[in-house]
Amino acid sequence: MFAKQTMLSASLLVALGGVATADPSGEGRGYFQLGAGLSSDEGFIAAAAIDQPDLFHTGTELGLFARVSGRRQLFDARFVDPHVLGGTLQLDLYNDRRMLPGFTRQGVGFSARQTYRLSQHVNAWVGYRIENVTVDGVTPLARGSETVYVPAAAGLVSALEAGVSYSSVDLQMRHGSTFGVWAEDADRSLGSTYGFGKIGVWAATHQPIGPFTLHVGGSITALTPDAPLSERLFLDGGSDVRGYAMGDFGPVGGGTLKAVGHASLELPVGHGVSLEGFVDYARISNNDFTSPIGIAHGSGMSAGYGAIWHSPIGPIHADIAYPLDGPPGFFLSLGAL
Repeated sequence: MFAKQTMLSASLLVALGGVATADPSGEGRGYFQLGAGLSSDEGFIAAAAIDQPDLFHTGTELGLFARVSGRRQLFDARFVDPHVLGGTLQLDLYNDRRMLPGFTRQGVGFSARQTYRLSQHVNAWVGYRIENVTVDGVTPLARGSETVYVPAAAGLVSALEAGVSYSSVDLQMRHGSTFGVWAEDADRSLGSTYGFGKIGVWAATHQPIGPFTLHVGGSITALTPDAPLSERLFLDGGSDVRGYAMGDFGPVGGGTLKAVGHASLELPVGHGVSLEGFVDYARISNNDFTSPIGIAHGSGMSAGYGAIWHSPIGPIHADIAYPLDGPPGFFLSLGAL
């Protein structure tokens, strides 16, 4: 069973950086940014970026990005060229370490993605990643009366990815819709230690209703049952369902199917501040193994109300969340629309 607890979450990013340019005209300007924050999900958060979005006036981008917290340490070197084969090529060399329920996942790898703009609102992409994945231990899972060991680490992952997305969101008005679908296949014939697949869909809409704006969105992610432990799906705390911490519900050892949904009604009151009421829901299922303790699937739902400040560094939400099976909690977060 999952823990029932009061959740106090504070996640506030403060921009402390500056901008440097190599020429007085300001063209080809690069920037340097620092950030800091605190979250009950992640603990202390520090972020930094050094980026040149127009390298030598060629339109290419070269940047170094870092994000460090109690749950995740991500370091990423990125190169983007918008003039490759009629589309945009993005290359990333990264080291990504994440704490998950019961173990820590570390991935060191390289990814490449080629994106094409098919129309004003439609983008499509193909990609490839090669990543070496390790974990800090092995978790046994039970199947009936038999105890089996799901591979803990994916080892070497060599995977192809493809997807398509649609977006009509007006970032200034915060109205419109977006949706997309993607799939990834890691195959032994490509060099992967294990073969597994992943597919996902998402959709969201932001619609004016009189003085209100209705926000509705959700996503579904599915894994093949033979996916290693390091690739399985877990509850990501308040970013999935406000009022719950990471791993509060779901199969022990992770799931192979995850559905997340959000709905909220926002009422602007002036000076970039809005009031909101919301409902969050998530369900995580394991279609292959049952857990040695707990349940093979789990779901959680919360409702609440709060305020949003559309600040210069992004929307800041201050919410009171009421989980269906636990005490209310205060939730403060910074995120995108």
